[in-house]
Amino acid sequence: MTVEHITTFNIIQELNNEDLEKQECQVENERLKVTCYTLNNKVAITEDLHKDKEILQKRLDESEAIRDQQQKEIGEYESNRLEYERNRLEQERRIGEYEKNRVAMKEQMDNLISENKSLRVDMDELMAAKTKMQAELEDATDYIITMEEKVYKSNRISLELLKQLKDAELEIQALQAYIIDLKSRIAIYIPMKDDPVDKKLAEFINNYPER
Repeated sequence: MTVEHITTFNIIQELNNEDLEKQECQVENERLKVTCYTLNNKVAITEDLHKDKEILQKRLDESEAIRDQQQKEIGEYESNRLEYERNRLEQERRIGEYEKNRVAMKEQMDNLISENKSLRVDMDELMAAKTKMQAELEDATDYIITMEEKVYKSNRISLELLKQLKDAELEIQALQAYIIDLKSRIAIYIPMKDDPVDKKLAEFINNYPER
């Protein structure tokens, strides 16, 4: 190989090396461009992400506020529900007591109605007995009045008889005195024939022990 050939080869080699370096520079430039583009995209994406983060944070805050409000409302609802449940249980208890009292009052009412019917029956029987007793009492009153009239008449007759008896006793006493007086005068008392009293008096005088 001659020197000319060597020089030509070296020149070609250098040209090739220069082309290679240019290509490498171009490749590096393209890589740098891609890197810059990528970085720019990442920056843009980062900014978008930051904005999205702020939006999401705002939504999250709003959601938490809504959640807190809903929890508050749920708490109030639960409190109201418990109060309603207590009121419902109280109402059920009162309804149970009312029903129990209603049943007891119904039983009492039924008993009162039964007693009332029994009392009505007893009252009817008493009224019938009263009517009967009134009729009997009226009969007894009439009988008593009749008997009182008879007793009155009998008493009046008795009084008259008693008066007559006293008069008779006085007359007897007078006759006894008269007999005693006659005894001192006559021995035998002779009665009138048609007077039975005088006959009895004669028997008494004539049979008197002191004669």
